[in-house]
Amino acid sequence: MENEKCPLNICDGTGVIVYEDNTFSECQCRKNMHLQNYLAHAKIPIDYRNKSFDEFDPNNEEQKEILVKLQEYVDVWEDVKERGIGFSLISNQTRVGKSHLACAVAHAIIEKYQKSFDKDLVLFVNVTNWIDRWRAFHARFPIGEDEQFYDPAEKQKEIDALCNLDKRMNNCELLILDDIGEIPVTSFVSSKLYSLVEYRTSNNKPIFITTNHPWDVIKKKYGDDGVRIVDRLKEKSTENTFCFDKPMKKKKRKK
Repeated sequence: MENEKCPLNICDGTGVIVYEDNTFSECQCRKNMHLQNYLAHAKIPIDYRNKSFDEFDPNNEEQKEILVKLQEYVDVWEDVKERGIGFSLISNQTRVGKSHLACAVAHAIIEKYQKSFDKDLVLFVNVTNWIDRWRAFHARFPIGEDEQFYDPAEKQKEIDALCNLDKRMNNCELLILDDIGEIPVTSFVSSKLYSLVEYRTSNNKPIFITTNHPWDVIKKKYGDDGVRIVDRLKEKSTENTFCFDKPMKKKKRKK
């Protein structure tokens, strides 16, 4: 940050505030920079990186309760993560604020608890985008196709990237799975999702999901795997499952 102007006009651009007694502290501008880097590393979509609890305006008492529960979830994060306790936000329609709230949780946990890049504290993954990447890979590099038709180095690079993402999804402290149930289900899709959910729940690793489908619909969508997927998700979010349908109100930004 050196030689750059402090965006908050607090420090001299170095990110450090030096006091008359020669003590110093970190400027808020540097803290904000670290936070944005952590949010990007967590794969929070750009449009959601500044979403917070403060920007969510509940429409009714039910949404107020959800907001309070989510804030409490962040406050006791150190405890719930050890027990693998997740959270489920369900609605019957889009644009009600589920992804906003999921990213607000990510924002709050990262801001409060993340100190370095040593490990993945939070990872945000849209299920459709995740599966589409795997499908695109298999379409580009079909099993059994002669290597003369593609560059082996490109294939290895892509498979390494996909496997690295899957590894991060397995091992991050909080995995946010956005929009479960939106992509057409095949045996490959249900197997991938079940394998992920089974691994994390068996190892007490929290999953935060958003979906536009009630549990019984998800069960039907994913067949035999759907029963196991839902049972495991419900077991780990029994007291943290909420349904709401009214679109959120957008707060007016202060001028």
